[in-house]
Amino acid sequence: SGKGYRMRRPLLTVCLCLIAVLALREAIGLARGTPFGEGRGSIAELDLPKRGEVTVTGRVYQKDTDYFYLNSIVICLAEDPRQSFQVTDNCIVEQQEWERGQEPLLGSVVTVEGVYRPFSEAGNPGEFDQKRYYHSLGIGCRLTDARIQSRTLEYSGLRETLYRLRKHWERRLYAIFPQKEASVMATILLGERAGLDREIRELYQRNGIVHILSISGLHITVIGVGIHRLLRRLGAPVWLAAVCGGGTLILYGLMTGMSVSVCRAVGMYLLRMLAELTGRTYDLLTALGAVGAVMLLGNVGYLFHSGFWLSYGSVLGAGVVSPAVWALWEKGRIPSAQRFEGNPWKRFALKQMRRGGEGLMRSLAAGGSVTLTTMPLQLWIFYEVPVYSVLLNLLVLPFMSVLMLAGAAAMLVPGAGAVGTAAWAILAGYERLCGMFDRLPFHTWNPGKPTVWQIALYYALLSGVVWLGSRPKEGRKKNQKKDADAHRGRRLLRLLGWAAGLTILVSIMAIRPPAGNSVTFLDVGQGDGICLRTSSGAVYLFDGGSSSRSQVGRYVLKPYLKYYGLSHVDAVFVSHPDADHVNGIVELIQNRQDWGISVDRLVLPAVEWQTEDAEGDGPFGELLEAAGAGEHPIPVSYVREGDFWQCREVCFRCLHPSADPEDAALWARDSNAASECFYVTFPSGSLLLTGDVQGEGERCLLEELKRREVEDVTVLKVAHHGSRGSTPRELLEQIAPRIAVISSGRDNRYGHPHQELTGRLKAARAAVFGTAEQGAVTVTFAGDGARVYTYR
Repeated sequence: SGKGYRMRRPLLTVCLCLIAVLALREAIGLARGTPFGEGRGSIAELDLPKRGEVTVTGRVYQKDTDYFYLNSIVICLAEDPRQSFQVTDNCIVEQQEWERGQEPLLGSVVTVEGVYRPFSEAGNPGEFDQKRYYHSLGIGCRLTDARIQSRTLEYSGLRETLYRLRKHWERRLYAIFPQKEASVMATILLGERAGLDREIRELYQRNGIVHILSISGLHITVIGVGIHRLLRRLGAPVWLAAVCGGGTLILYGLMTGMSVSVCRAVGMYLLRMLAELTGRTYDLLTALGAVGAVMLLGNVGYLFHSGFWLSYGSVLGAGVVSPAVWALWEKGRIPSAQRFEGNPWKRFALKQMRRGGEGLMRSLAAGGSVTLTTMPLQLWIFYEVPVYSVLLNLLVLPFMSVLMLAGAAAMLVPGAGAVGTAAWAILAGYERLCGMFDRLPFHTWNPGKPTVWQIALYYALLSGVVWLGSRPKEGRKKNQKKDADAHRGRRLLRLLGWAAGLTILVSIMAIRPPAGNSVTFLDVGQGDGICLRTSSGAVYLFDGGSSSRSQVGRYVLKPYLKYYGLSHVDAVFVSHPDADHVNGIVELIQNRQDWGISVDRLVLPAVEWQTEDAEGDGPFGELLEAAGAGEHPIPVSYVREGDFWQCREVCFRCLHPSADPEDAALWARDSNAASECFYVTFPSGSLLLTGDVQGEGERCLLEELKRREVEDVTVLKVAHHGSRGSTPRELLEQIAPRIAVISSGRDNRYGHPHQELTGRLKAARAAVFGTAEQGAVTVTFAGDGARVYTYR
């Protein structure tokens, strides 16, 4: 044309390049062995004692009832207060109650003395990584048992006023609504997540509507756009409406804590108002890229923050993918004038039905597009997606504006608490709807965590769909009536094409490598938790409990199974009734329906106490009660020495406890000695599981190993967490293990594993691995040998 080339969206291109440079810099740091959050003046560079006394000085930038955050911090060791370290990380300070007159004020500089505690790292696949999460927010450490030594008189009056206003409104919500509903309304309106009812959060998350608890674009529409439109209708100039709407949103964001989704939504709204003031066209992609680049410049850790990706992915789905999907649907459709010929009343009725159907289809397209866009992200973070979330959101989202307005009116207007009845009714309806969808078959799809290549291929194909939808429409033919059949044929082809495309996209996420023979010794702290998987797809759990970590079933067993897409456990074996082997299994069985994990069978040792358990007062009473509860009770079996079964090429044999009645009475007096012990053989190796067997039980186990001529064991699970008296030299000489795995807690009070025990293992030439330092230990049996992988 002679006009030359003109770049489209130059600002977006610059922002994307900047984001790519920031991501590349972090990738290079990881490749060089610098974990995310370390280096560049971080706390990780300091040689601080674990759980040691330190003094921290910094400025308060955020707070709540029992904690506050400091930035620009200086750390001093209690042993040498003259030596101080300036670090770039922020710090969270935990304290249950403030002393009178000592509450830290936002914007003030305080000096705090307390116990330094580093954040815990994930030790198992699928486990929440506390350290990575807080580092993504720029927080490098926490202080507990804090005592405020001093504080400055200068503070931010605006931010402190906003904080007190938020707390006042929160108290008012709890005075108007019941406890559970008040926690939900405080989360939706004020971003107050600390008191949120956990059952409600999990219920919403299982059904795909947990996003309504986040302050995001819907709040911007109700508050910012609402104020802007109201002022414009009242005759206010554009600049005044934009300033008032934007200013209100900034104050609201500061009051609610400026979360990732709030920063994104407020930033995009401000750019929209700026475009209106300057007479420029607002472009969603450019605004999204510009706000993202600014946020990453402020904190590059957002690259590792799940909320950042889900927030931006949802906007892309609603603002980019949905219009493209609808455009593809529209292409070649039969004209409405041709479809409604005949009786005018019939034509009017059909037109109204068409409008309602089109509105419904547009809502489905929008919800489906958001789900399609964020599905790989959801699988990467949660390892599962709710199947009916699009349909449920169609029922939930239309009432969100009413819910927010009714709740806000009850909260803000004195004497208007009765208005909250509408909000209470809507929340009750949400809960009932979620309960109904919970009971539907195939409620949750759990393929596990996808790989990078799957995500890349998925988004490449989705980008192709967006490109096809963004192409201009072809001109319609003159004679529409003659081409009606052709249009219908094209529409059918489009439907088939959509079904095929959706199947391909979902199939990409469902691809998993073929199952192999493997055993994983989970890092449960001071306890045992073992998952054995066979090449035929069978899954067995051997123990699952801890005496040093709470809710190990919720935070270790469940995430591990979800991570690998395992929603079915063929059998759970509990070696003996000690809490450090059974409490996580009790959690798993009690919550099996809510978690979507089925268990076929529970297997316990056949010893004298099983009679007491049948009556409900034995050592396994709570476990058996959980197994018998629910619509589908779990069958219970008992094993003893000599029991044998086979799962294709994998053979299982119980070596202990003894079937001798005299021995069974002895085992009943010592639960450790009665531990289940199994010998498992694979085509390329073998495994010996020993529970907490000790003393007389270990002697009987050795005799059984000799009688069955068990030698050259590939992997030994060391008994009793590596205690001093376990795994004697005679046992090691008999089985000659090549790999020894010890499951124990880090810095445990028992001193496990004992040096004397590790010395015996090294003398037996066994490669020793421990979950305390190395995290989950996985051994795969393939080819002609075994390979060991440690999580850390």
